[in-house]
Amino acid sequence: MRDPARVFSLFVRKAMSDPKPLTCSALVFVIVLAAAGSASVPRNEAGRPAWTVTYVANEGFLIATPGGKILCDALFGGITGDWCDQPSAETVEMLKGAAGPFAGVSVVTVSHAHADHFDPHFLVAHILHNPGVRVFCPNQARAVLERDPAWERIKANVFAVTPDQGRDETFEAGPIRVRVLRVDHGPYLEDDPTTKERVNRHRDVENLAFVLEVGGMRMLHGGDASPASSGSLRGYLAGDERLDLAFLDRAFCAPAGTEIVVRDIRPDILVYMHIRPGDAPKFRGCVDASRAGAPELVLFEKPGDVRMFPMK
Repeated sequence: MRDPARVFSLFVRKAMSDPKPLTCSALVFVIVLAAAGSASVPRNEAGRPAWTVTYVANEGFLIATPGGKILCDALFGGITGDWCDQPSAETVEMLKGAAGPFAGVSVVTVSHAHADHFDPHFLVAHILHNPGVRVFCPNQARAVLERDPAWERIKANVFAVTPDQGRDETFEAGPIRVRVLRVDHGPYLEDDPTTKERVNRHRDVENLAFVLEVGGMRMLHGGDASPASSGSLRGYLAGDERLDLAFLDRAFCAPAGTEIVVRDIRPDILVYMHIRPGDAPKFRGCVDASRAGAPELVLFEKPGDVRMFPMK
């Protein structure tokens, strides 16, 4: 039988990127193989245990680890606007139905309640099809979920927390450790129509960052944190072990942002996210690879792209 992890990657690419649908028989065949591999340790082509990272859209990623699958900011779609990639209609149905590559997800994280990161109806549907999942989100997202008719059926799956500034909370979701950080949303400045003063439209948004650890590997998903809100990230990560992976907003490509990445966040691998469709190649030169301590830069250019990162 073919390596299940490799089949899983091929299935994700086919299901999420190919406009032509798989035939029913082929779809069942690949899903069965992918499911057969879900209980084994993901491995790369050299046979080393690995994390498999699949780009869903915008800041949405599926991370398959030896301890379970993690889905970050991926349950959204159908928004008006062209500022970010969006999941295809077929991918949305798999997300909602906890089907295909999204079957058996252990942990879902929601950084904040903006529509390009979170659709409450999609999340509720996913929980109903995946009753073992644990969802970590800010209180503002929970407040939206509470209005859904199915809230009583899914509330036990939802762990809502918005720590005070400078505080964090840690949860154990089986073998996955979830550390929740409070980090300001990047600013969006506009003129107040009444006072004519410049105001930050995002000043009241509850944005969370997550440090997720499983099997000795650690990753950071920063949500919509930006260099302007990086002071809190520095405080949280000071003295921490080095991160294996960091998923950060494209704003960190600016010189001040790359300085923060190298000096304070210190990941081995850096992934920029929240990039306009087709713009990923523009970010290739953001990190000086010759600089001491500079991370390896990885860019996901289209939904369905898959990368495997060997465990150390």
